[in-house]
Amino acid sequence: MSDDTVFVDGLKFFEKHHEAPDFVMGSISLEPKKLIEWMRANHKAMNAGGYIRVSVLMSRSGKPYCKLDTYEPKPKPAPQPKADDFGDGDDIPF
Repeated sequence: MSDDTVFVDGLKFFEKHHEAPDFVMGSISLEPKKLIEWMRANHKAMNAGGYIRVSVLMSRSGKPYCKLDTYEPKPKPAPQPKADDFGDGDDIPF
């Protein structure tokens, strides 16, 4: 995960209007030319499924913004075998 913020050019998120119903979270505005250029420049961020993930965050000034999501989960460690798996002799009946 990188600490550098990469803003998404061509994509803007707006908070919902104060009269919008509860199920409305906000709206997104796309500027295709800028967004396509940004996607081409950031193609290495594409995951195995072919997606570029974007996070919508709130700035300190209270305005939403979109940035490249660079989160990468840590690989899970391989399960360690239990002592019983080695046949340590505890299962011998005598």
